[in-house]
Amino acid sequence: MPLLLTPANLEAQATFYHELGTLQRAGLGLISALQTVAKNPPRRSIAAMVPTIIARLNQGSTFSDALRTIADEVPELDRSLMEAGEKSGRLDQVFLSLAKYYSERARLLQKVLSSLVYPIFVLHFAVLIFPTTRLTGLVWNGEIFPFFLSKLAILVPLYATGIGLLMLGTGRFGGRWKSLFESVLNPIPFLGEARRNVALARLALSMEALLSAGVNVSQVWIMGSRCSGSPRLIRAIAEIPRGIEGGRTPGEMLPEIGAIPTLFCGLYQTAEISGDLDNTLTRLQEYYQERASRQFEAIAEWTPRLLYLGLVLVVAWNIIMFYAGYLGAISSASD
Repeated sequence: MPLLLTPANLEAQATFYHELGTLQRAGLGLISALQTVAKNPPRRSIAAMVPTIIARLNQGSTFSDALRTIADEVPELDRSLMEAGEKSGRLDQVFLSLAKYYSERARLLQKVLSSLVYPIFVLHFAVLIFPTTRLTGLVWNGEIFPFFLSKLAILVPLYATGIGLLMLGTGRFGGRWKSLFESVLNPIPFLGEARRNVALARLALSMEALLSAGVNVSQVWIMGSRCSGSPRLIRAIAEIPRGIEGGRTPGEMLPEIGAIPTLFCGLYQTAEISGDLDNTLTRLQEYYQERASRQFEAIAEWTPRLLYLGLVLVVAWNIIMFYAGYLGAISSASD
């Protein structure tokens, strides 16, 4: 994955997965599908990594093993889902699901960035104008260095924060960084719930694929938690295999896991008893994915508006303070 996420990068990744899924669904083998995509890759990095995958496959490696050789280029979520798809014999479905996921991310990111153009312009204008003492010092006294130093002291941390968030969004960082990122974002209203819904949708999708492949239940939960991309779910679900060894079913243990919502627990328990886990997990995946999409759509729509409102209030406050000081100076002079 690239160092920074852009709509073009995400759309290229979606195109790559869509082409692979479509070719596989049309009957081409994995190697043939990769060779076809490599002839006209959507991105340079894809053109560089596909020959490595093909070479490993020709040597007899599994697709999952081939992906591990280029782990820096493929996010952990993608690798986990494709491993589940390979085990279940439904790589085409996983490719198309990933294509839809990246296409949706590209659309939302493009919407957010286009909506942020004007607020970012207002932000830079406000930073250059306020506080007005620096501006008057520049105009009347030629204080160029203090002026730009004061502005950089504001803009550099803002740029660093924005770039850091974009880098974290690429999925390159794992372990403690991912846990920290999750612990900071999850308490945020609406955004935290949307992220949890995405993790639950991934969990249900991968579990259904693994169960269809005949993987034992303990491994289904462990691999499914990895596919969720949520350190919180991974930690919570780690207890399930030990409970299964002790003679308990996952359905009995789910209510004790705070990271799994009541709806998921209830439907899973019912499906476990009725033997309809495959269909239930599919419905859960669709339900949580739809909820997450609606929530991220609302976030993409309202975030620029709230940022713009905050900037307007800051500018208005600085204007009021400027005129209050100006009137105070006139009053003092007249006295």
